Amino acid sequence: MTVETVIVLAAGEGTRMKSAKAKVLHSVAGRSLLGHVLHAVDHLKAKEVRIVVGSGRELVEEHISHIAPKATTIFQERRGGTGHAAQLALAGSTPKGTVLVLAGDTPMLTGESLAAFITAHNSGKFAASVLTAEHPDPTGYGRIIRDDSDELLKIVEEKDATDDQRAQGASIGPRTTLTNCQVKEGASVLESIAVDSVIGEGSTVGPFTYLRQGTVLGDATKAGAFVEMKNATVGTGSKVPHLSYVGDATIGEGSNIGAATIFVNYDGVEKHHTTIGDHVRIGSDTMLVAPLTVGDGAYTAAGSVITEDVPAGAIGVGRAKQRNVLGWVMRKRAGSKSAQAAEAKEKKG
Repeated sequence: MTVETVIVLAAGEGTRMKSAKAKVLHSVAGRSLLGHVLHAVDHLKAKEVRIVVGSGRELVEEHISHIAPKATTIFQERRGGTGHAAQLALAGSTPKGTVLVLAGDTPMLTGESLAAFITAHNSGKFAASVLTAEHPDPTGYGRIIRDDSDELLKIVEEKDATDDQRAQGASIGPRTTLTNCQVKEGASVLESIAVDSVIGEGSTVGPFTYLRQGTVLGDATKAGAFVEMKNATVGTGSKVPHLSYVGDATIGEGSNIGAATIFVNYDGVEKHHTTIGDHVRIGSDTMLVAPLTVGDGAYTAAGSVITEDVPAGAIGVGRAKQRNVLGWVMRKRAGSKSAQAAEAKEKKG
């Protein structure tokens, strides 16, 4: 197995990926797409590696300088297709041995498969050979992810995330569905579903979040794990971290909604609105029964059912006083393991 020159074509814009970032810089399984290809190429011990760059040239060249500092980069200034790119790569070079041409967006390549390919080519003394593969489950052309088994690279297309809907620097993770949504600069959406919603700059959504029609997240907001929102507006810097339902609501700036909070918006006939002010702290496991207003800077105690407005700066407490009925388990659950444990504890004093 010998190969003199490896040419990697990494100039494509990747328009189908709906991203401002160069296609070959997108990451999968711990490496960029280009990084996977160059990792496989390392196995060949080629005399020279020449990489054709184009879209996002500066960032791609910077990336190459870190992962393949000995490689030579060639700039394809205009769109000219694969043939033109290969021609540029060979300009000024007269390799006497085998030349291997690879696409920079093929992360499923391995060093072993390339080595076997080169050996077969050289053994057969062919003028040219083409390496092909049959994908077991082709589903489109776009972002590349790993499935849950971490064994198979799949190809998926984010059909609803058009260039004008997803700003530069936004990150759309795997198993995410966006329908008629705006995802602004620096925002991140992971393993979530959003419909007719706006996700502000630097905001984070997911995992396992459901944003329904009419949800508008301001800048630097958070809709965390297992959160569902519908017809809700969330102000700058506010957070709904986990396990909550926010329906028909307005949340001001800098507020925090504790875990397991429910905005009780439906009375069986009509939907009602809840207004949360700025810098409010809603305690975990709070039921906010609309129509309702919680004023600026107010708190609610954990485990409360809030049915009346909470004035600014106040704390709303809506829970019954706890009482402990001594001996209840031994009387009502006699013979159970709980009763036995309690009786043993009493005997020990």
